[in-house]
Amino acid sequence: MKTRKLPRTIKNGKIIRRARKLKTVQVTLPAHWASYLINHDSSGLVDYHGESLEAVHSALADFGVKMGDCIDVAESTDFQSFDGLYTEVAEYTFYAA
Repeated sequence: MKTRKLPRTIKNGKIIRRARKLKTVQVTLPAHWASYLINHDSSGLVDYHGESLEAVHSALADFGVKMGDCIDVAESTDFQSFDGLYTEVAEYTFYAA
């Protein structure tokens, strides 16, 4: 298996490796999905909100992001319409494909 090396720069005779910037995308989704998207804990979705996991995965596919790529959720929330319902939403950060 071939490994890829990080880009490097030579400065003052020393090789300095530069980290690549990760591409991310911000998506606005319901705030109560945070536990499932960050920790993979679906108990709150199924028990309290009656939502199916297929609805979550369908919404992720619509935005072009994948389950498991969520790396952050904003602490501040807002009330907006999402999928025809007025609900509390938050900004989620995902790795971009």
